[in-house]
Amino acid sequence: MYGLLAIALSILVSACAVGPDFSRPDVPVTDSFRMMKEDDHLPSIANLPWWDLLKDPVLQQLIHVLQD
Repeated sequence: MYGLLAIALSILVSACAVGPDFSRPDVPVTDSFRMMKEDDHLPSIANLPWWDLLKDPVLQQLIHVLQD
């Protein structure tokens, strides 16, 4: 019983080790973010109300009734 536990524990500990020759891979990075330019006239989804995204007239009518 203890032998099986020792084997399982040694496999678990050895699986978490990173070798000494590990180096991070090069990742391409851009200089700007998406939609960062102010001349873009497309609205961002993050700036729209959630009810406008659903395009449901019944839901929009209920929301307008509740807001009044």
